[in-house]
Amino acid sequence: MAFLLALCVILTVLQYRWTGEVSRAEATRLRAGLAEQGQALVDAFDAELAKSCAALIPSRTELRELSCADAFAARYREWRETNPKPIFRRVAVAVPSRNTVELFAPDEKTGKAALLEWPADWSPFREFVTRMVNGDRPGLLDRTGEFLEFPIFGGRSGGGPGGGERGWLLVQLDLDYLRTTWLPELVRSQLSLGETLPYDVTVSDAAAKRILFATAADNHPGGDVVFTARFHRDGLSASDNGFGHRGGPGGELPGRRVSKDGGLWTLWIRQRPGALESLVAASRRRNLGVALLVNGLILAAGVALVFHTRRSRQLAEARMSFVATVSHELRTPLTVIRGAGHNLLRGVVKERAQIEDYSKLIVDHAEQLKELVEQTLALAGADPGRAVLAREPVEIAPLLSEAIAAVAEDTQAAQCEVHLEPSPDLPPVSGDPAALRRVFQNLIANAAKHGGDGRWIGITTAHVNGSRPPMVEVRVTDRGPGIPATEQSEVFKPFFRGAAAQAKQIRGSGLGLSVVRQIVEAHGGSVSVESGAGRGTAFTVRLPVES
Repeated sequence: MAFLLALCVILTVLQYRWTGEVSRAEATRLRAGLAEQGQALVDAFDAELAKSCAALIPSRTELRELSCADAFAARYREWRETNPKPIFRRVAVAVPSRNTVELFAPDEKTGKAALLEWPADWSPFREFVTRMVNGDRPGLLDRTGEFLEFPIFGGRSGGGPGGGERGWLLVQLDLDYLRTTWLPELVRSQLSLGETLPYDVTVSDAAAKRILFATAADNHPGGDVVFTARFHRDGLSASDNGFGHRGGPGGELPGRRVSKDGGLWTLWIRQRPGALESLVAASRRRNLGVALLVNGLILAAGVALVFHTRRSRQLAEARMSFVATVSHELRTPLTVIRGAGHNLLRGVVKERAQIEDYSKLIVDHAEQLKELVEQTLALAGADPGRAVLAREPVEIAPLLSEAIAAVAEDTQAAQCEVHLEPSPDLPPVSGDPAALRRVFQNLIANAAKHGGDGRWIGITTAHVNGSRPPMVEVRVTDRGPGIPATEQSEVFKPFFRGAAAQAKQIRGSGLGLSVVRQIVEAHGGSVSVESGAGRGTAFTVRLPVES
């Protein structure tokens, strides 16, 4: 046991160290995986934006058949029917006309292109297209990243094999939808943040002066930056328009270039202060708890193994003692019966009085053998399914009288007075009369054998209403020397015989009280013992009342 305990302690210490290393490795793995997840978020955003923008650009074939505004309106109707994410706050197409630029937007009712006044907040767009018409080719002056423009090539105009610029697609993103719906969905699907990872996510402009989205409540997360990425936000990765960047085919991707780094928005993923350490500590505590539980189970299994080994050894010793006791108990009456039978057979005994004495001797020892065999068989078959052969209402007072009469020879040999005091109006119990009679015969016979020095045995009954279910209590008391406190917990075990009984060589096999307990418990009752040195012994049996 000491070795097993020391082994469990050593294993716990080693597992505590190992769990620390595992937790730190888990934190490193989370950091490494976060870079891939963050880039996946940016790519998913750019892919959705590119898909929506590409759906609004008219193709070269459409521009040959329709005007730029009508081709755009047809595209817009088709895009709305697919029920995409409402990522755009406003979309329109700018078409050059006689040294000016007209703005067309799709009419929600008619589905056709309608001439539109320039919105006040579209000044970056208006300035950009005006300079384009005048021959200047500036970049779109938009530091917020809210506005996107894409050239529309092809059609009937000149300007290269595919035609010149017929107009410009102008897009304004819906920042409210982006902030409240789109980016939160991407964060949940791509990063699985929240309670699982100790990080905050922020999307800001390139200068980090304007916060577009943040998981932190104050929009200003602290902690170290774990990962950053730029949104490309060119909108188009390809186009069936057939042309590349502004100025003709074969160039770069269509759309604008806002800087050498690309993109006007930045994704920031920051570690919450102390959160990763808390995660590692919690993981370590959890792993340590599992280790302690496993080691505790190992220790408990070892203790149980030792305990059951000792019990098995004690049981084996008890069985060996039982065999020796039974052998002794069998040898004595068999020797007497054999000797008396030989004397009668050979005619050694001829007088009638002697023949009667020898016959009585044979009968008495045969009864002793019968009792021993019955006790052994009762123990072998006394389980809850076999101890009770039949159930019927049983009156306790007459049953006790029958039990007293059955063991009268034992009580008379011990010169004991048996005093029965049955309570009036005692309700019947439910049980097997023969099995219950054996219980009380054993208790009364035991009182005569082991408490006969007191020359008195008292039997009382009572109706216990306070219990559930109601019980009938039978108490068998003697005035003998009593049972030592160290033996009182052992008396109901099979094969047990007290030290006093062995010293006085009192006849018995150590099975009677074990059979008593088996029968009483099979009836749903209980049996207990109270005793003290020089104060006698009392056995109390409780049986449920017939319902």
